Amino acid sequence: MNNLTSSNEEIDMIKDVIKDFGINEITPVASDIESSSEIPSSILQQVSELGLYGMLGSSEYNGAETGFSTFIHGMLELAKYSPALSALLMFQNVFSVQPITQFGSQEQKESILSNLNSGTKIGTALIADDGGTLNVRSINTEAMEEGDSLSISGTKKFAFNGAIADYFIVLCNIGTNPCFVLVEKDNQGVSVGNTIDTVGLRGNKSASVSFYSCNVPKKNIIGSPSDTNKIINSIQESYWMGIGAISNGVMQSALSQAIKYSNERQQFSKPISSFEAIQNKLTNISTDIEVSLAMLEKVCKSKDAGEDILRQSAMTKIFTTEKAQQNTKLALLVHGGYGYIKDYPIERTVRDAETLKTICDSNDDLRLIISKPFVS
Repeated sequence: MNNLTSSNEEIDMIKDVIKDFGINEITPVASDIESSSEIPSSILQQVSELGLYGMLGSSEYNGAETGFSTFIHGMLELAKYSPALSALLMFQNVFSVQPITQFGSQEQKESILSNLNSGTKIGTALIADDGGTLNVRSINTEAMEEGDSLSISGTKKFAFNGAIADYFIVLCNIGTNPCFVLVEKDNQGVSVGNTIDTVGLRGNKSASVSFYSCNVPKKNIIGSPSDTNKIINSIQESYWMGIGAISNGVMQSALSQAIKYSNERQQFSKPISSFEAIQNKLTNISTDIEVSLAMLEKVCKSKDAGEDILRQSAMTKIFTTEKAQQNTKLALLVHGGYGYIKDYPIERTVRDAETLKTICDSNDDLRLIISKPFVS
């Protein structure tokens, strides 16, 4: 399969595989993941067997080499059952597999890419110091040249998958040139903070990562200084689309829960789904799901065709996350007072939507990117 295209057959296949996996394996332990904030190792092993860690990776290095549309549909389908697991795999693909596949040296690919694609090792990218991908001009993480080596010092907050990552792709300043450098977790100059306890996406392991005179060879530089902006843009557009896909999956989960509850809940001797007020809420959620799905599919096709999708992916992230926030709350209202009881998963779905909207790059910052062509 050419990694720039996705067929309907490929998309349908991955959706069917993930749906079966989600229903039979994830759903029975979903409440345990929520309470413990841990994804069972048995689930992660099956994820590896399904090839989901390396969907965007080259088949030459044991990657699935799916098209981008397939990847996005896969993350969306998985988010219906576990947004946290979907986020883990999305970050693995976009923040480590994709940059190494596209910009890594032959030596870098041969040394780590097979392990990343299989999930034997976890990787993540550390871009802006504040945990986002936008404020790169103000980064204070520095890499001092020492012969054939670099000495890296600085702190990156809110590193997604940071608490479980084996490799960090670190954006740092080498003199006046911002560059990405591959750093192993086992390096004695690396310090990983405690896992951040988030409101939603329970089970996703984010943490701050600090570097103290961390010595790495110059051969660990990924690409050249001229590639830095390309790497950042590639991560941004894929990551924003990934968040959009997970948000759509969360909305679909919320709608399914609201439909099920409204057909079971009786008032005045009939199900509340027969009431116009409830029908309006369900219709609004369903409509926004279809619109955001259309946005995702349109932009994915452009990405698969090799087009620049930075602004469109920012639009998609804004729309889907804000609609997920609104519509999960509508689904909660369908549940009435029961929606605030932890026995019903809708309250968890609301928290997941809130977290997706707020993590990493803010929607207000993304609106500035979208508005650039409008400003003279």
